[in-house]
Amino acid sequence: MPVDKKVTERHIILDDLFRSSDGMTYAQLQKELGDKGIIVTTRTIQKDIAFFKSNYGASFKYGLRKSHSALVRYTDTTKSLLDKGAIAEKILEISKEIKTNNDLYPHFVLASEIIQHLCAGNSIEGFYDAVDFGDNIDLRGIELFGDILRAIVNKQCITFTYKPYTKPPIPLTVSPYRLKQYNLRWFLICKTKGVDYYSLDALDRIEGNIAHSNAEYEEMDRTCLDGLYDTIGMKYALNDSIPAEDVVIKVKKRRYRYIESKPIHRSQELIEDNDDTLTLRLHVKVNPELISSLLSFGDDVEVLEPLKLREDIRLIINNLASTLNNSAK
Repeated sequence: MPVDKKVTERHIILDDLFRSSDGMTYAQLQKELGDKGIIVTTRTIQKDIAFFKSNYGASFKYGLRKSHSALVRYTDTTKSLLDKGAIAEKILEISKEIKTNNDLYPHFVLASEIIQHLCAGNSIEGFYDAVDFGDNIDLRGIELFGDILRAIVNKQCITFTYKPYTKPPIPLTVSPYRLKQYNLRWFLICKTKGVDYYSLDALDRIEGNIAHSNAEYEEMDRTCLDGLYDTIGMKYALNDSIPAEDVVIKVKKRRYRYIESKPIHRSQELIEDNDDTLTLRLHVKVNPELISSLLSFGDDVEVLEPLKLREDIRLIINNLASTLNNSAK
């Protein structure tokens, strides 16, 4: 469906223009839209036509010409594709498709159920208290989510000012690829103009608004995402110089049922079952998020390999014990 109010307005006007019995040239379509304050390019109208075909089931008559210019019109000019009944029917169809193809994702299921209730004329009041997602609604930068999402879908470069924690703000022009959530924070996977590597930029560190850029959009090498699947959290996720490695841990059986139902990492596998403990192996990048995750289990989890990780965790535990002892004196 259209992504915002401006697109919806343009599509409603085009739906009427496409029903012209003689057809209209692209120049005529642009003029009609321009008279209503909507300035677009021929390429935008061509994209709209493709959208009408794929989302509204529109059929266009081909071969019509005026002088040397192609004419555009519906095959059936007697029917509007954007009357309320048609829109409601299409929305309902799309909502069912969303639910069918994304039934493992609660956000999609909830959105689909709300849409179907609205289309049926029912109240959605009961939904407000039915689901409580663990979202960080006070997160700075979350208001930019929609603009960034549209730029990703439309493959358009954006510019913004980024403020690292320990450095001055820097202006960036990026090709945006994916929004990624971790620990109730949102990150943008992107490629900055002029560099040869991919970045993970936190939305809460973007200052002000974003703006669209006419810079050439660079397509993503999807192998850059491989690091995400080998990483807990974001640190080093897109850093190819830090490889994933085997991490072997020993887990007390009293805690295993929890770890089995909610794996520490997708690569988790059971390699040994003893009387009181089980041994698991993860293939993952060693980073602060992994260490925090392992420490969160207290003495129910012991790191066996690699030895450097075992030693790092031992030092952290010893430092904590020392701090507690000193504060108790």
